[in-house]
Amino acid sequence: MDLFILDFQPFRIVEDRGFRKLIQSAFPFYIIPTRKYFANNLLPSRYESLREIKMVELRNVESICITADIWTSSTNDSFLGVTGHYIDKDEYVLKSILLECVLLDGSHTSINLATELLRVAEEWQVANKILLAVSDNGSNIKKAIEKDLGWKHFGCYAHSLNLAVQEAMSKSEEVTALEGKIKTIVSYFKRSAKAWEKLKKYQEQAGKTVKRPLQSVSTRWNSIFYMMQRILEIKEEINSSLCNLNASAMSLSQFDWELCENVTKILKPFEEVTKEVSAQKYVSGSIVIPITTGLIASLENMDTSSYLETAQMFKQDLLGAIKTRFANLDRSRTFTVCMFLDPRFKLYFDDPSVAENTKQNVIQLVTAQIHKEDRVSQSSQNENGLMELQESTSTQPSTSTSGEVQISSVWQHYTQRMKNIQPKGTASSRAIIEVQRYLEDKVVLPTEKISPLQWWKQRKDVYPHLHALAITKLNAMATSVPCERLFSACGLLLNDRRTRLGTRKVQQLMFLHQNT
Repeated sequence: MDLFILDFQPFRIVEDRGFRKLIQSAFPFYIIPTRKYFANNLLPSRYESLREIKMVELRNVESICITADIWTSSTNDSFLGVTGHYIDKDEYVLKSILLECVLLDGSHTSINLATELLRVAEEWQVANKILLAVSDNGSNIKKAIEKDLGWKHFGCYAHSLNLAVQEAMSKSEEVTALEGKIKTIVSYFKRSAKAWEKLKKYQEQAGKTVKRPLQSVSTRWNSIFYMMQRILEIKEEINSSLCNLNASAMSLSQFDWELCENVTKILKPFEEVTKEVSAQKYVSGSIVIPITTGLIASLENMDTSSYLETAQMFKQDLLGAIKTRFANLDRSRTFTVCMFLDPRFKLYFDDPSVAENTKQNVIQLVTAQIHKEDRVSQSSQNENGLMELQESTSTQPSTSTSGEVQISSVWQHYTQRMKNIQPKGTASSRAIIEVQRYLEDKVVLPTEKISPLQWWKQRKDVYPHLHALAITKLNAMATSVPCERLFSACGLLLNDRRTRLGTRKVQQLMFLHQNT
């Protein structure tokens, strides 16, 4: 079963001559079950077993962030992927789970998508626990989440970044033309075995590690960056090969090479940001505002005075696109609170009014948390007091006609005095004190490589109410990358040997593969 689940081997492998010969030589007396036994008996059984375990895990989760995406397979089947992200309160780590990878029937209207998303949320009993739903910026899924379901929605940060870069590149005819020329060169070396051998030979003669040219993909801006970066690394070998192969017409001019170098340097901060926010194992929601601020500052402070005028204009177009697309980040209470609760950032806001509003918002949330705990505590005390009274009256004669619990004369003086010196701080004042102490605590530098969740684990007794808030807010995701990774795996599953695999089995195999 692990061969099918972990490695996506087809069920028919148990009928392959080589595999059967291997098993027979290793375990002569073992009889291999049929592929139908694995597919129709063991697969559903293991799927149901793991699904029950995961459902039990999610019952104790207070908040969950979901990411959703749609993918179309090579057989033209459309699948909806939904992943959930939550904080494990025992291990203090961000955990991810594939909730569903289901076939989408019918058109991809917002109503149909909303129906499927709600079904998934209700089946997993998390519909009232959703902190945030992250998807790409498609109008249908955006409307499904925001309008039809009324959930908080955030357009994938990486997708928005991709749109900003593509927008800036499309505004420059020179940059667009350069991209087209480089793609032509890369295609030439990928198509022609002779050309590749020549390029490989020149790299070996130069004592370099042999590197193949990389082709860009239209849906990912950073693939353009990697394509340009790679061709610059083997610039001399590219020129020598094209010249030797009588393909000089493809060669880039001196202007093209200089522009390529300028554009690559300008795009470098974008590549760093994309890698940072796409890291699934880290708390990515809290870095959205700081990393956007840092990206803008990096571009503004970049000295491009020696760059070509085309490159300088490209940088300005990028700045404009970024500022436009991410203009309202500091209006998101989800991300401002998330950032505040990250000990690396706290009040790292450009606008002082946003910082103050976020602080007041957190104080209100902590106040509500204290009120809730006080009510629970009071209710518990009343129940315990009633039980003690019942036990007392059932074991000894009552000395009080009013029904009040009698206090030993030895402790009456203590009780009377302590009534007068009990703390009278309101929930609001206690919240203000806790938040202020947190702000005065040392800021954790990103270079210290300390996980924000582990930081809260160490200080759960110091900031008990902020800690409880952090556990429910720091699982916000910034991108829908988890779903994209899911569909990369799905593409491996639905290969040429598995074209007849039913959608139900695809769903079960993907669930087991992602959650095992």
